[in-house]
Amino acid sequence: MGKGLAMVKMVACATAALALSGCQRDTLPIDFDVCMVKAESKSACKDLLSFSVHGETSMLARTPYYSLEEKLGAFGLRLAEIAGVPSYLRNGKYEVSVITAIETPDMAFNRYMSLPELPVNKGQGSLVVLKESDRGETGTALLMSGDGDKRILFFCTKPYRATAGNLVEDTGCTVRAELQRYVFIEYPIRYQSLRNWQEIHRTVVEQIGQVMLIKRTLKD
Repeated sequence: MGKGLAMVKMVACATAALALSGCQRDTLPIDFDVCMVKAESKSACKDLLSFSVHGETSMLARTPYYSLEEKLGAFGLRLAEIAGVPSYLRNGKYEVSVITAIETPDMAFNRYMSLPELPVNKGQGSLVVLKESDRGETGTALLMSGDGDKRILFFCTKPYRATAGNLVEDTGCTVRAELQRYVFIEYPIRYQSLRNWQEIHRTVVEQIGQVMLIKRTLKD
């Protein structure tokens, strides 16, 4: 497996593990504010994201206010099991990582494309395989929507031949998508479910909207 996509996958998994370990569960509203520019106080912030998580959650303790500056902020949500979304579930819940970052989809796309992997540019249903760590059935692959939408990317472990020679097709993918300006989400789906990714993504976003509200406030 190539180092580049393997590292991306490792970071995604580490983010999810960090966000969902040592965390608190609560059904009461959890409100906090994240300033996207340097500001010591909420009142002085020129670009503020206000989060209100009002469903069942599992997340690290959050301070009421903090300035993100150029750091990465992440927390996890555990949604109710989503009917019709085949994926890896934890304790009967669907885990989603929510990430705040000073980055645009173009910036993220260029960062991932700069990894020293093998270029592909091959269609796979409604998706396009952009890069892979190894040719053939081994390694990892980076995919995006065939319409060129850079707001959603797929990091997948490709099907591979097991020691006994049988093809293991039940591998996994991490979906990374822009939810709104400065806010990204990551969640897992099965490799074989990629053909239904539009419906799955729409359902996941709807579920997130039922438990989390985000308001952006800009000041002159």
